[in-house]
Amino acid sequence: MVYIGFNPREITSFAGIQNLEDSPFVSIPSDRVGRFLRGEFHSCCGMEHRSMLAVIKHRFGLHIPVPLTSMLYRLKSDDKVIIIVVENIRRIAPEESYTHEELRKARIFFHLHTIP
Repeated sequence: MVYIGFNPREITSFAGIQNLEDSPFVSIPSDRVGRFLRGEFHSCCGMEHRSMLAVIKHRFGLHIPVPLTSMLYRLKSDDKVIIIVVENIRRIAPEESYTHEELRKARIFFHLHTIP
């Protein structure tokens, strides 16, 4: 199974985070992320990520939905986890929003973990 999110704590339980942190990862381009998202996957992105997900859709053409309810998943061997890494942007409170300039300057990377 493929899981995608901004933070390991949004994807798996505390015990599963250790498996994720111990797993090898590689940086992957957005087109490879798109190939993973064409199959079955679980989005673990929260409502607080909507503005960044809109930037990802605009910049890379990747539609990553926000699920109605959040869940933590038990990761199994050979599962794939894509962590969206955003740099060059400040943390904001849920009621705040980013400026267009901040969103434009955000650097976005994708790390692919494979669970051993």
